[in-house]
Amino acid sequence: MYWVYIIATGLEVQHFYWMLPEDLMLLFPENCSSQTSTLANIFKT
Repeated sequence: MYWVYIIATGLEVQHFYWMLPEDLMLLFPENCSSQTSTLANIFKT
């Protein structure tokens, strides 16, 4: 259910490539801002 949170918040997908299916990765832009990089680190724990 992690990917649902990512979609809702627009987290930087680069931190979640290993967590998302290939199909979902294609849906995310690679130029997402890294504003939530802190949340990404917390989310991975």
